[in-house]
Amino acid sequence: MFRADADDLAALRVLYDACGGTGWSKQWLVDAEVLASTNYPGVTFSPEGRVTAINIAGYGLTGELPGEGFSLPELTTLTLNNNAITGLTAGINLPKLTTIDLTSNSIAGLTEGVSLPELTTLNLNNNHVSELLTSGFNMPKLATLNLSNNRLKGELPTESLDLPALTTLNLSRNSLTGNVPASLLKECTLLKNLDLSHNQLTEVKTALPTSITSLNLNNQHRVYGSSTGLHDL
Repeated sequence: MFRADADDLAALRVLYDACGGTGWSKQWLVDAEVLASTNYPGVTFSPEGRVTAINIAGYGLTGELPGEGFSLPELTTLTLNNNAITGLTAGINLPKLTTIDLTSNSIAGLTEGVSLPELTTLNLNNNHVSELLTSGFNMPKLATLNLSNNRLKGELPTESLDLPALTTLNLSRNSLTGNVPASLLKECTLLKNLDLSHNQLTEVKTALPTSITSLNLNNQHRVYGSSTGLHDL
């Protein structure tokens, strides 16, 4: 017999209501009298009835992911690509989340105060991000950050990026100009893969982290700097 944790069901209802659930292409039967796993297409439940994964790509979600009330303590994977989500609320409580895919949404940027302590992969490819937020969030284990094909423009910030576990950073296909400040990545001592292709950078300083083994600088207006020992991604 199917079981579901009551608190997790309440959290799913919060997500449904906050993100326009009545207009989704695949409906969750949040008011059904008979409880069944099929009431929640795209949701994976553990044998104990806890939500462990959500894949609702292309369902038609709108608005911000909720904070208050959206608490899923066993959720590890959240797949929300190809929707119209506009942001993440600071109070989001997903303590075991390791992967979130928000490709092809309408997110304008990272939100200060967001805490995802176990997150290792954040995919924000093809959104509306216009600023590279360097601090104010808690993602100490984030290893992969994809911000390609967004609306980043102008010079990169000089503040250090507060992502000490970062190994892969993709900032390709934006409108970044100027140079790459050495200070931006000085705390990213584990960084191996850096993709800056398809921008308008005019200088890449040689004082990048020595850990980098793969650097993609293709299709710049003009690029200076040594890439000795590095190769394209």
